[in-house]
Amino acid sequence: MKVLVMNSGSSSIKYQIFDINDSAVITSGTLERIGEAESRLTHRWLNAGGKYEEIMGSREIPGHREGFDWIAAVNVEAGSIKDEGDLYGI
Repeated sequence: MKVLVMNSGSSSIKYQIFDINDSAVITSGTLERIGEAESRLTHRWLNAGGKYEEIMGSREIPGHREGFDWIAAVNVEAGSIKDEGDLYGI
């Protein structure tokens, strides 16, 4: 089972997903500069081989709703979750 922990500020969102069975951090990331012309996302995840990988991206994110959508999509693309239903709690 997985739990998502988020810290949402006025222009950023920080997050981690934990496996509650062993308290391992599966993924973590930061979305910065929400509401500015170019927001930045740094996303780090534990791959199937047990090593961390990291990607960074930028795009315009006008508000937190769009930021949450981007974070969810990146987590699905990286394989950290299948969909939001894969989370036991937030």
